[in-house]
Amino acid sequence: MALTLKSRLGNLLHKLETFVHRIRVQDSFNRGLPSLSVPNFDLGLDGVNSDSESRFQQQKNSESGSSRSVIESIFGGILWGVPKSRRTLERRLTRKFQGKEFKEVTALKKNIVACLECGTFHEMHTICPKCYGKVREETEAMKAEMGEDFRYNHPRSEVVYLYEDDQDDRAKFKGKYIVEMKKPRPLWFAKNLLTKGHGS
Repeated sequence: MALTLKSRLGNLLHKLETFVHRIRVQDSFNRGLPSLSVPNFDLGLDGVNSDSESRFQQQKNSESGSSRSVIESIFGGILWGVPKSRRTLERRLTRKFQGKEFKEVTALKKNIVACLECGTFHEMHTICPKCYGKVREETEAMKAEMGEDFRYNHPRSEVVYLYEDDQDDRAKFKGKYIVEMKKPRPLWFAKNLLTKGHGS
């Protein structure tokens, strides 16, 4: 009877010490502190206490090893990807400006030609920017001369622009919407540009 009671008390003591140790280890882990040791409870049970201490020490070692493996499994992969040193300025600029788009912009262009009208240099497959700027200015002047009819009451019939030196051709455009431009026709805007092709 006494041995049974002593073994039961030893088991209860071991469970109590294990529970207290787990609480303290969890609390120290949450605070970032080193793990605390469990005080030795001496209840006068000489044989049982030594056995419980040995078993408790083995369980403590296994728990510390398991907790360390859990931490490594969680944070190990994250910490491996952190660079140890900062990239230098030369490496950053090399990575920034080694792309295909930057090479295309900075590459030497061999398709530059001169405009036959004004002599401005431009790429072979593009429109001369200076000549096209003149066209845009003349287009804006035409829109302004047409007034509100261009925005709110656009005519259904064909629109014809007559410059000061084109007044003699007014009889040709009967039934068409005529817009008079109060200036001479630009030199680049030839009359043959207004003639329609055979297919139209």
